[in-house]
Amino acid sequence: MAKASKKKSAEQEESIISYKGFDARMQCRGYQFEIGKEYVHDGEVEACAGGFHACEYPLDVFNYYAPGSSKFALVEQRGDLSRHDEDSKVASRSISIKAEISIPALITAAFEFVRSRCEPATSEHATGNSSASSATGDRSASSATGDRSASSATGNSSASSATGYSSASSATGYRSASSATGNSSASSATGYSSASSATGDRSASSATGNSSASSATGNSSASSATGYSSASSATGDRSASSATGNSSASSATGDSSASSATGYSSASSATGDRSASSATGYRSASSATGNSSASSATGYSSASSATGDRSASSATGNSSASSATGNSSASSATGYSSASSATGDRSASSATGNSSASSATGDSSASSATGDSSASSATGNSSASSATGDSSASSATGYRSASSATGNRSASLTTGWCSSSEIKPDLTGKSLHAVAIAVGGASKARAPAGSAITLCYRNDDGELIHIRSSKVGDNGIKPDTWYSLNESCEFVEAQTWPQS
Repeated sequence: MAKASKKKSAEQEESIISYKGFDARMQCRGYQFEIGKEYVHDGEVEACAGGFHACEYPLDVFNYYAPGSSKFALVEQRGDLSRHDEDSKVASRSISIKAEISIPALITAAFEFVRSRCEPATSEHATGNSSASSATGDRSASSATGDRSASSATGNSSASSATGYSSASSATGYRSASSATGNSSASSATGYSSASSATGDRSASSATGNSSASSATGNSSASSATGYSSASSATGDRSASSATGNSSASSATGDSSASSATGYSSASSATGDRSASSATGYRSASSATGNSSASSATGYSSASSATGDRSASSATGNSSASSATGNSSASSATGYSSASSATGDRSASSATGNSSASSATGDSSASSATGDSSASSATGNSSASSATGDSSASSATGYRSASSATGNRSASLTTGWCSSSEIKPDLTGKSLHAVAIAVGGASKARAPAGSAITLCYRNDDGELIHIRSSKVGDNGIKPDTWYSLNESCEFVEAQTWPQS
């Protein structure tokens, strides 16, 4: 269990400036905050247990809030203070939310934080056994306090600190900051105004993009920020995070997770253990929060989310969206402006047609929309729905129901027991060669000339007694007329349903 130390002042209230992270709604653990307001905690103040928390070291906020989906603020903490021994987190009696702060501002603050804790300008400081420290840049500072550590600050106004055993830190970029505090860790900040921090044992962090930030806090983790104004954070043990796109953000917080944001202004987050997330499309977003989940957003302005355990989500079409929230579910949106959602456990949804939509919400359900402007929905457990014709629509909402619309601009609907399935006639009179299938008991089907129907008869216990198919025009089947199947396996005209 992490230890915390507490400071109290009987004569004067202690005050510190620090940095706090929030979710996109300015909430922290469900508590709503607002810029410009002060909050006071009533109760025990202890780091990780009670009080309002913030971080003195700016980049430590990435350990708790991913840069791609969070907000950050400059705060003032006062009163009783309790410091966390494993990072710079501090719990306080009161907190004032001063101003929202951007990622580039956090980078600058990180530099000032590191530099203020090194030796005065142009000096060298090597106190660790067999350590080496070099400060060759104007107004630079270098500190090597860990045994067999090495620190080099060659960039003007740069700061480098190597405090971990056998650690290495290099700050070569102008106004860059590099800190290697983890044992056998390595940190390099070569970009202008970049910041790199490697605090996990055997971790590696590299910030080569201008105004970039890279943080590797997980043991054996790796983080790389090469894009301009990019941010990369690897907090999970054995995790890897890479932000190569300009203004991109990548966060890998799950153990053995991987996150990559290569698209311009893209965001990628892998929070589930053994999860993988990749955002390569321009202004794309990818999130893998389920354990052993995978999410990929490669299309322009696309979004992909895999929140179910062992789920997979892929959005490759421009302006497409894909979501896999069910456990062991799969969702794919490859068509332009397409949308695919798989929320049922073991469900599968695919939207490959342009402007198509597919939704599989029932457990073990499957939905596929491959035609342009097509829509397919499977909401019943173990249901299947497929719309492959252009501008077609298919919906299977009944328990273990099936619906298929394969004709151009066709529609098929089945809802299970007492369900209906139909193929609407083509407005130009063109033969669609489609099939309307209704497999539920007491179900109905109809289709235009040139198409066919398939019907079932089930007893009151739901047992399948008969199944029969016929082309429209054969066996007395009239076009655009509702039919059902009776106990003698005969097609009979059913009650006509109202026109939509």
